[in-house]
Amino acid sequence: MLATAASAQDAGKFGATWKGVHEGKHYLTLTVASGAPLKIGFVTAHIHVGDSGEIDAVDGEVEHEEKVLDSKLEGGKLWFKTEQASGDVMEYELTLDGNDGLLRLVGEPDFIKPFRLKRSSPAIRRMELMARILPESRAV
Repeated sequence: MLATAASAQDAGKFGATWKGVHEGKHYLTLTVASGAPLKIGFVTAHIHVGDSGEIDAVDGEVEHEEKVLDSKLEGGKLWFKTEQASGDVMEYELTLDGNDGLLRLVGEPDFIKPFRLKRSSPAIRRMELMARILPESRAV
């Protein structure tokens, strides 16, 4: 029972719409809806990673939906596997860094730096804040 409660709490931390933006160009949307099982949507644009390990170009619109094959929460990280339209299978790991997410490509060369994602679903943040404030305001 405690493990289930901890998993639900971890899932809630990741529940949001996350966006990746490079030099003003949107290149990725990751949507995570907590529950059992997690519901994940993942849509990307074409990107190019340069020798620095950072994105150096974004090509096109965020319109390439990747089918999520598997996902799990483990050790405070959200891991998921997708299949691209080409049939290539990719693995990702999302960790939290404050209110940002860091998305790492699993199994890719280590020089590729994690992509910084911004939580763009303010309704979720407002609900989290209201849950903290509401009990206090009732006591007044």
